[in-house]
Amino acid sequence: MTKKSHRWIGKTLNYACTFALGALPLYWLFLRFSPDTLRHGLRHMLPIDIQWETVQAWQLEGAWYLALLGIGVACACLYTLRPVLRQFSQGLFFNLKNSLALRRLSRLLLLQAVLNPVFTSLAGVLLSWNHPSGQRMLAVSFSSQSFQLILMSGLMLMISELLVEGCALVEENQQFI
Repeated sequence: MTKKSHRWIGKTLNYACTFALGALPLYWLFLRFSPDTLRHGLRHMLPIDIQWETVQAWQLEGAWYLALLGIGVACACLYTLRPVLRQFSQGLFFNLKNSLALRRLSRLLLLQAVLNPVFTSLAGVLLSWNHPSGQRMLAVSFSSQSFQLILMSGLMLMISELLVEGCALVEENQQFI
């Protein structure tokens, strides 16, 4: 890759992160006041069979607040990624600031990957609360996609730890010269 393409890719991804960082909370706020859209989104997102005609407003509101934690982690990921992309567009790849930000990002991604099955389980309990006795659900869903996300974020965490250690060694070696 040329230096010009680094700048273009870094700037483009930085703008996309900035846009998503603004749009995601606004969309989530919109869902708070649009229960039909929220119900439709949850129906397609959750891999469980909910009797949607029994779901009441307080259950939808609870699911919204429950998922808000995941949205918060996603926004924290985007916020952490922006300075990394900014430095990437300037041609700064291997420095301590970038390495620490990548480590923080990988930890947040790991948290997001672990929270996804937990959210599905808790949402199933919450949304099936009004089902007749014997039809309430506690669905523990751990898909291959969840496993892949945990594996990839763990791998990214390991690589970022190596980068942080490498940057510390470089700084230590520069003190001797």
